[in-house]
Amino acid sequence: WYIGARPGMGKSAFISCSAIRNAKVGIPSLIFSKEMTRQPLMERFISLETGIPLFDIRQGILDKDKVEIIREVVKKMSDYPLYIDLNFTSSVQQMESTIRKYHSIYNTEVVYIDYIQLLSERDENQTQELGKISRKLKLLSNQLDICCVVLSQLNRDVEHRDNKRPVSADLRQCGNMEEDADFVIGLYRDEVYDKETKDKGKLEFIVLKQRNGPTGMLKLGFDGTTAQVKED
Repeated sequence: WYIGARPGMGKSAFISCSAIRNAKVGIPSLIFSKEMTRQPLMERFISLETGIPLFDIRQGILDKDKVEIIREVVKKMSDYPLYIDLNFTSSVQQMESTIRKYHSIYNTEVVYIDYIQLLSERDENQTQELGKISRKLKLLSNQLDICCVVLSQLNRDVEHRDNKRPVSADLRQCGNMEEDADFVIGLYRDEVYDKETKDKGKLEFIVLKQRNGPTGMLKLGFDGTTAQVKED
């Protein structure tokens, strides 16, 4: 799966929600976070599980009852089959080795990567390098029978269009990503561009490619205070 969106649309929020939901029903999941450190990632998980606004958790605006709720949730979360890799300097080869290790030891079924452009150097060879990484992830998914969910930035050209909803070609330095993907998803929140929109609190989950099924758009709810994505 490739999930693409411009900054602030909810990419990290979406996979955080997905990973937590998987873990709660016993689906072992592994997250490679190349952008966030452990603390902000854990704050997201705690906000999702408790419903306490993310800002309040980060600023420590908590009364005794909320502190106790957080303590109980953290204790419960420690038993979730959810694993996090925060090695910002790891190579693609090291990431592949980690995926194989966690799959062998913990039988991880879903791998999340946030985000693919951070796995390569930002130079004239980036497109070619991302194509190689994409192919490697595709082969690894097939070999281990796992699901890889990969976040991707979108080209800045999106900002110059009247309709800023993503299309497959917007995947930045897309290389073979669109070709390799079984699913290409675009995320879009109209309120990012239009503060007066009627779609406040909505996240458009746009299926741009589905190898064995239809494409289309599904509207989801988005709670900015907890970064919660939910069925509308």
